[in-house]
Amino acid sequence: MPGGGHYSLLSIPYRFTRSFYGLQAFALLLAVLATGLLVRHAWVQGGPALGVFYAAALCFNPYFVFMSSNFWNPHLLLLFLALIFLARSALAQGRDSPLLLFALLPLAAICAQLHFITLFIVPPALLLYLLLFYRGRNWKWFWLGLAGAAALFLPYLIEEIQHGFTNTRAMQLMTG
Repeated sequence: MPGGGHYSLLSIPYRFTRSFYGLQAFALLLAVLATGLLVRHAWVQGGPALGVFYAAALCFNPYFVFMSSNFWNPHLLLLFLALIFLARSALAQGRDSPLLLFALLPLAAICAQLHFITLFIVPPALLLYLLLFYRGRNWKWFWLGLAGAAALFLPYLIEEIQHGFTNTRAMQLMTG
């Protein structure tokens, strides 16, 4: 079930193209960009053999190809999940960058608005990872990132309040 961010993100290319094919091209561009980032990461971390294997595993995976090119319900989530993976990977390797720590939670908030299943997986897993493995570092950027994530949810929360929490009740019916 796509969230509000899904339609907001798709409205950007639609304003320029006024075509469903423009939306499809945008979704494919996001998928190609995410694939390129992940393959580059595998290449840098594990060498050319791992990079080629990773590229083949992604590009010949029927589910990945179908979800990247699905016309009526493209998955826009892949790029944002790839960015979270790359940032978390950099933190795990000991790169203590304020930008990485700041960006993680707003990216998780965007993922949660693109598809509601990530609301139950990505933010809790990310918070747990940071609390368990990111001890003794500068938490100021974490709190700023948390404030940024909350600010991204503010329009959604206002809409939910104005409409009597209809989406929240629908999610509870689907998950409970």
